[in-house]
Amino acid sequence: MEIIQTESDAYSMFVYAIRSSLTRDYYLRRLRRFFDFIGLNTQETIDKRCNLFAEMGKEIPSRTRVGYSMALYNSCNFRKSE
Repeated sequence: MEIIQTESDAYSMFVYAIRSSLTRDYYLRRLRRFFDFIGLNTQETIDKRCNLFAEMGKEIPSRTRVGYSMALYNSCNFRKSE
Protein backbone atom coordinates (compact mmCIF):
# COMPACT_ATOMS: atom_id res chain seq x y z
CA MET A 1 0.00 0.00 0.00
CA GLU A 2 1.43 3.34 -1.03
CA ILE A 3 0.64 6.45 1.01
CA ILE A 4 0.10 9.49 -1.14
CA GLN A 5 0.78 12.76 0.59
CA THR A 6 -1.09 15.71 -0.79
CA GLU A 7 -0.79 19.32 0.19
CA SER A 8 -3.97 21.24 0.80
CA ASP A 9 -4.21 24.96 0.94
CA ALA A 10 -5.88 26.79 3.81
CA TYR A 11 -9.02 27.58 1.85
CA SER A 12 -9.60 23.98 0.79
CA MET A 13 -9.13 22.68 4.31
CA PHE A 14 -11.54 25.31 5.62
CA VAL A 15 -14.23 24.57 3.05
CA TYR A 16 -14.00 20.79 3.19
CA ALA A 17 -14.14 20.76 6.99
CA ILE A 18 -17.68 22.18 6.94
CA ARG A 19 -20.31 19.65 5.87
CA SER A 20 -23.41 21.81 5.72
CA SER A 21 -23.59 24.06 2.68
CA LEU A 22 -25.63 26.62 4.64
CA THR A 23 -22.99 26.78 7.36
CA ARG A 24 -20.22 26.95 4.76
CA ASP A 25 -21.90 29.88 2.99
CA TYR A 26 -22.41 31.70 6.29
CA TYR A 27 -18.78 31.22 7.35
CA LEU A 28 -17.45 32.29 3.95
CA ARG A 29 -19.61 35.43 4.07
CA ARG A 30 -18.23 36.25 7.53
CA LEU A 31 -14.68 35.55 6.38
CA ARG A 32 -15.18 37.82 3.36
CA ARG A 33 -16.39 40.61 5.67
CA PHE A 34 -13.34 40.17 7.89
CA PHE A 35 -10.97 40.34 4.91
CA ASP A 36 -12.77 43.45 3.65
CA PHE A 37 -12.48 44.99 7.11
CA ILE A 38 -8.71 44.53 7.24
CA GLY A 39 -8.31 45.52 3.57
CA LEU A 40 -6.80 42.23 2.45
CA ASN A 41 -6.60 42.23 -1.36
CA THR A 42 -10.20 43.24 -1.91
CA GLN A 43 -10.01 42.55 -5.67
CA GLU A 44 -8.94 38.92 -5.24
CA THR A 45 -11.15 35.86 -4.86
CA ILE A 46 -11.99 34.52 -1.41
CA ASP A 47 -9.77 31.45 -1.84
CA LYS A 48 -6.70 33.54 -2.69
CA ARG A 49 -7.43 35.91 0.20
CA CYS A 50 -7.80 33.01 2.61
CA ASN A 51 -4.52 31.43 1.53
CA LEU A 52 -2.73 34.78 1.74
CA PHE A 53 -4.04 35.35 5.26
CA ALA A 54 -2.86 31.87 6.29
CA GLU A 55 0.61 32.59 4.87
CA MET A 56 0.71 35.90 6.73
CA GLY A 57 0.02 34.03 9.95
CA LYS A 58 3.03 31.78 9.36
CA GLU A 59 5.47 34.68 9.12
CA ILE A 60 6.80 35.90 12.47
CA PRO A 61 6.51 39.69 11.84
CA SER A 62 3.01 39.27 10.41
CA ARG A 63 1.69 37.31 13.39
CA THR A 64 1.30 40.51 15.35
CA ARG A 65 -0.59 42.12 12.47
CA VAL A 66 -2.84 39.08 12.07
CA GLY A 67 -3.62 38.93 15.79
CA TYR A 68 -4.23 42.66 15.97
CA SER A 69 -6.55 42.55 12.95
CA MET A 70 -8.61 39.75 14.49
CA ALA A 71 -8.85 41.50 17.86
CA LEU A 72 -9.85 44.80 16.24
CA TYR A 73 -12.53 43.12 14.12
CA ASN A 74 -13.95 41.29 17.14
CA SER A 75 -14.05 44.46 19.23
CA CYS A 76 -15.88 46.33 16.46
CA ASN A 77 -18.44 43.55 16.14
CA PHE A 78 -18.86 43.43 19.92
CA ARG A 79 -19.62 47.16 19.99
CA LYS A 80 -22.24 46.74 17.24
CA SER A 81 -24.08 44.14 19.29
CA GLU A 82 -24.35 46.39 22.37
